Amino acid sequence: MSFDPISQDPPHDTDYPARMSELEVTVSGALLNGVIYHPSGEGAHPLIVLLHGLPGHERNLDLAQILRRAGYITCVFHYKGAWGSGGDYRFSHILEDVQAVLAHFRQTDIAQALQIDTDNIITIGHSVGGWASLMMASMGEVTQAVSLSHANIGLWGQQLLESPAIVRPMMTNMLNGILGPLQGVTADDIIAELEAHADAWDLMRHASTLANKNLLIVGAKRDQIVSPFDHHMPVVQAIQAVDDTHLSSQLLASDHSYSGNRIALARLLLDWLS
Repeated sequence: MSFDPISQDPPHDTDYPARMSELEVTVSGALLNGVIYHPSGEGAHPLIVLLHGLPGHERNLDLAQILRRAGYITCVFHYKGAWGSGGDYRFSHILEDVQAVLAHFRQTDIAQALQIDTDNIITIGHSVGGWASLMMASMGEVTQAVSLSHANIGLWGQQLLESPAIVRPMMTNMLNGILGPLQGVTADDIIAELEAHADAWDLMRHASTLANKNLLIVGAKRDQIVSPFDHHMPVVQAIQAVDDTHLSSQLLASDHSYSGNRIALARLLLDWLS
């Protein structure tokens, strides 16, 4: 690459210019909305599906632009019940929605029209989106996945079951403070879901499957939302105990959203992708 996609624009391609398009995918009767950032250049491009967290204030759109400049088609979309997408918000719906979006892009006519290399599809998720990204890898939906400050949702469920008197009020208070952009959901709905899926959604239980995927797992040392000691390190160590051949991991000296480390984060992503 003759330019730096973090700080420079690519040469203009008159025949195949960079552009943006809307994404609309219907899942279980609900319309999901999103945007697709198309890079310039002829031929098929790898696709990155960028997954936001709960509720998704940080969408990492700066990363989407950098990834586009680096030659990746990059999609950012909203799960059911989030930020104007139809339906009700649930963690289970996140998994369903990501699967549906991946299936949408893999349709032959869609892939050809959008110039997608369907053999090179990567999920990159932040926080709850990081959990979803790793779950997609464990479910065989992708062979390459990145998590940024992932929340191990199953761990939350286990904590609720083990210490309900302590954890439930804390979880309820936290959720009530962030549900504003979401619809059709209450804190009790999410807590019930967490308790019901405590084992199935625990990333630790998927270590053997994840060890076979190409993974980049990034954590933040100053994360006060999901402690790296509880969420990042145990999952990394569980995968390493099986096989660390395909795993890259990194801890950045930053907060949950990498507020002061955006360039370092972008460089880390590009180096891993290349």
